[in-house]
Amino acid sequence: MILLCAFGCSNDHKEHPDLRLWYDQPAANWNEALPVGNGRLGAMVFGRVETERIQFNEETLWDGQPRDYSHQGAHEYLGELRQLVFDGKQTEAHALGMEKFMSIPLRQMNYQPFGDLYLSFPGHGEYTEYCRALDLAESVCYTSYKVDGILYEREVIASYPRQVIAIHLATDRNKALDFSYHIDSPHQEKEFHLKDGKISMNIAVEKGVLTGIAQVVLETDGEIDAGREQVSVSGANTATLYLNAATSFKNYKDVSNDPEGELEKRLARLDGISWEELKKEHITDYRSLFNRFSIDLGKHMRDTLPTGKRLHAYQESAGDPALIALYVQFARYLMISSSREGTYPANLQGIWNQEREPPWGSKYTVNINTEMNYWPAEVMNLSDCHDPLFNLIDECVE
Repeated sequence: MILLCAFGCSNDHKEHPDLRLWYDQPAANWNEALPVGNGRLGAMVFGRVETERIQFNEETLWDGQPRDYSHQGAHEYLGELRQLVFDGKQTEAHALGMEKFMSIPLRQMNYQPFGDLYLSFPGHGEYTEYCRALDLAESVCYTSYKVDGILYEREVIASYPRQVIAIHLATDRNKALDFSYHIDSPHQEKEFHLKDGKISMNIAVEKGVLTGIAQVVLETDGEIDAGREQVSVSGANTATLYLNAATSFKNYKDVSNDPEGELEKRLARLDGISWEELKKEHITDYRSLFNRFSIDLGKHMRDTLPTGKRLHAYQESAGDPALIALYVQFARYLMISSSREGTYPANLQGIWNQEREPPWGSKYTVNINTEMNYWPAEVMNLSDCHDPLFNLIDECVE
């Protein structure tokens, strides 16, 4: 029998107990991880115990370079292409179109992953009372478990007001928190710097011109031991890691942005704010959008099941309307997390991608998929999240 843990999986103390995805085991793969995002930064939280993985993205890291995709003289072949189609000569029309009409290069480049943050907890191979959850009412991802009777808790948020991903660690036993952390990237060109507990990782994409920097900054009451590429913490009660990233992308025709300077400005915005204040500010900001809409399709006895088991039960036998309501609210959560004022619109995978060669490039496919992403925006009272798409359209017109 699973003991539902206090802040993540209990039904009796939450204002919105039905607005949670929760699981009784860690994610086995990327698709099972839980997403957080603030429109610019996205992360997938695996909830693993001994070695946690938090895979992260920054919305402007792509392959390629600024270029004009127009095909000079293409309009001269439009009449001939139409006639071939009217004559039923599709093969000839396709060949002519590919040679004389389509853009150069033919396709968009790929949206890229940025990196991974790994947290290692020695001696946590055996654990009990495990739970991980994503609270859709607050946009907070939780993981908790016990080792030798000691409760360990993690919370992850992606703050829009402060433009940072924050990971908070705590335990209910005095000075019982021991862990280490490092970052890595799937990109081959990367280098690491460590100073005053701050890890920086510089990367460059292989098939393009963009560069980027990711940083992890630590606040803790424990002892810090900084190695060459890893930081260790011992004897702590709490610790908060602030993860950020920026690239040289300025706009579609300019890649001269200063990512280091940008990160310094964002780091300064964290001065003087505690974890509790940061979390409260984040929840208030998120709820200003999320709380505009509600849906109630009734309750079901499966409400008490972990979400994965509940989904399997639905596949075998429908009749869980509350699961449909949860799915609707999860869609709204994803839109808020991937499309905010001042950011670019959600791509095929929102802002979450771990592959350098992702399916369909994790790009914008404007024949239908980009539009489909935003079909719910107005009817689900998220007009503000629509603005990034309109801004991108303006750029395309330009």
